[in-house]
Amino acid sequence: MGLTGIEGVWSFVRSMSEEIEKHWSRHPMIVLLLGAGISSLLVPAYQANGLKQQEEEARRTRFIREIHQFDGEVNTHLNSLTTAMELTLKLDGQGEGVDPANFRSRAMDAYADFDRVAWWKLDALCSEYASSAAATPHRQEAMWGEVAAYEAVLAERAELFAPAWSMIFGDGDGDEGVTVEWFRNELRPQQETLIRKGQGHLMEMIRIVNE
Repeated sequence: MGLTGIEGVWSFVRSMSEEIEKHWSRHPMIVLLLGAGISSLLVPAYQANGLKQQEEEARRTRFIREIHQFDGEVNTHLNSLTTAMELTLKLDGQGEGVDPANFRSRAMDAYADFDRVAWWKLDALCSEYASSAAATPHRQEAMWGEVAAYEAVLAERAELFAPAWSMIFGDGDGDEGVTVEWFRNELRPQQETLIRKGQGHLMEMIRIVNE
């Protein structure tokens, strides 16, 4: 198309624009109605998108808070179990007027509390979050991998108490070497190491959620 042809097209476009402008300028109410119509479509869509983002952020924040609470609850129960076992060992046969059976009962209660929380609560929290739109298949796969790793650490922590259970259940004095010093120098340091290991998996889970 030559220069003359292009100039002709632009001349036609300008003339049509002028006609349209003159036409609409004589009907301001139509312009207002069109503007209102467009706003009625765009504004609710924008608000709905903003509300959805707020809901996802609130869900993410609640999930992270509950993960931290869960870890604290697990650690509290296992620390109570350790303390009750130590006291049972200290008081057994010392004739101090304190019934060690009370501490045996406390130890079993502490383990029951740990067992009640450890093996289902994290799964329940993650299942709830996985149902959200923010939990893409890639995130879900990575998150469940960290859940499995964390629960493996919990199993290690529970297994550390195995040598002392016969003492608690009253069918023996426990394995040889289960002393107050064993709790202080072996079990507690190993528990601390595994606490940090487990928390590493939880922090990775939170990082995945925040991606």
